[in-house]
Amino acid sequence: MIGRHLLIGVALALLTGLSFWWFPGHTILQSDTQVYIPILQHLRDPQVLDRDAMAAQAHVAFTIYDEMALFLATVTGASFEVVLLTQQALFRGTGILGLFLIGRGAGLSPVFSFTLAALVSLGATVNGPQVLTVEYEPVPRGFAFGLVLLTLGLLSNDRWRAACLVCAIAFAYHPPTSLPVFLMLLVLCARERRWREAWFLSVGPLLVGLSVFFDSTGGGGTGVRETVPPALEAIQRMRASYNWVDTWLGRYWLHYGIVAAASMAGAWRIRKAVLPAIRPFLFVLPILGCLSVGLSWLLLGYGKWMVAAQYQPGRYLVYVPFFAALCCGIAGLRAAAAGRIAEAALFLFVPFAVPLEPDVLQLNGSRLALASILAFAAAFAKREPFAAAPAILAFALYPTAGQVINFPLLHTRELHELTQWARSQTPADSVFQFADARKGLEPGIFRVRAERAIYADWKAGGQVNFLPQYAYLWADRWRKVERVQPLSVYRELGIHYVVYGTGRVPRNAIPVYSNRRWSVLQAAAN
Repeated sequence: MIGRHLLIGVALALLTGLSFWWFPGHTILQSDTQVYIPILQHLRDPQVLDRDAMAAQAHVAFTIYDEMALFLATVTGASFEVVLLTQQALFRGTGILGLFLIGRGAGLSPVFSFTLAALVSLGATVNGPQVLTVEYEPVPRGFAFGLVLLTLGLLSNDRWRAACLVCAIAFAYHPPTSLPVFLMLLVLCARERRWREAWFLSVGPLLVGLSVFFDSTGGGGTGVRETVPPALEAIQRMRASYNWVDTWLGRYWLHYGIVAAASMAGAWRIRKAVLPAIRPFLFVLPILGCLSVGLSWLLLGYGKWMVAAQYQPGRYLVYVPFFAALCCGIAGLRAAAAGRIAEAALFLFVPFAVPLEPDVLQLNGSRLALASILAFAAAFAKREPFAAAPAILAFALYPTAGQVINFPLLHTRELHELTQWARSQTPADSVFQFADARKGLEPGIFRVRAERAIYADWKAGGQVNFLPQYAYLWADRWRKVERVQPLSVYRELGIHYVVYGTGRVPRNAIPVYSNRRWSVLQAAAN
């Protein structure tokens, strides 16, 4: 028995490594960590990035994400990037373990449960609200989602106490992501009169309460009844349109309708195979995902509630493709184990297709063929030693034959050289501006690695839905520097150094630093 458990543990660890290092992969400083890490740097040392408007405007009060990162960085001496990536790998693993346990709870063998974990770990992009079922970056909602999966896996195997404790930790990391599961689990505990288990859930709100109590950033909270004024709405629609469902629903409604139907079909097919405690989650969460779109429009699009812009209820749409892959994966693997080839292939097509294209209506011929071939191969793979082969093969084929590129490669040698020069050769209170980066992500990487303030960049505008006053400041700055300006304008704005793409430097200007990709002009002395 110990040997069997060890073998399963090794297999799941290898799958976690494959998922983390190869596909869907991981990255940092390409999305929300461009916001979180500067905030952490400033929290640890207020003199770092003290002239950077974004870093000084924190919105991490309602999570233990920042406390854990600060604690681990202090104890280990490691950088924030290292401690966040380490946590990401850990929580990626907890999610995979949760998927395996869900499979076991649905009556799948260990090999088929491993196959299920591999299938769902291929991930899916949720266009519109712009979230992922497998987050590439170490962000709070990704940590919480991995713990939510472990919660469901433990509950699938009648491990109530452990499920409640894990769900509480998920809530502490990111309350919005875990709230539906948290509330449903609380209701189930009350219905089953599992009062001792329910007490474990209280750990989550307690940790969040402590985080708020000891928070020194002000949190950026707004009143429940506060509304979004027209000027702020214009800024949010320009920079954070994913919150405003009317900007994208017309394009994706049919896609999500099809995926939701697949989720319901899969859930109905496996409803008798899972424990009664887990059954409601299979139906309620994807339905909630669909309803969240209407709720988001009602509260934000129509009601203009500021709290809706901060809470972002439309992001519950993530549960639709996730449960489509999960439920159809279970149904397909159960059918394959029973020799029902056609049924197995039909259901397994869903988890193979969803990772290939954010809009199933846009699946091209090659990707459609790839998903179909793998689904049929998995349907015929009845013999357990080979059952996982098609799912594992997908990890190799999707980024190659499938041409799925999850994130760009931005961490170049030239950008590293630029950050090293700025960090060692410019005063710590210097303010930089990337003149021609437009919506590029390089300024955010530079801010963290060089620990130098950026006057305004596109990614820094990601906080406009959280902090109204910052939104006005960012929008004003962005309008002034969105396009290349004369050096005198940068000087008047208090910018000390201006970074240009090499070859775009104004004529007769002499750079203070230059490499193959970047050139820097000094606009003003510190």
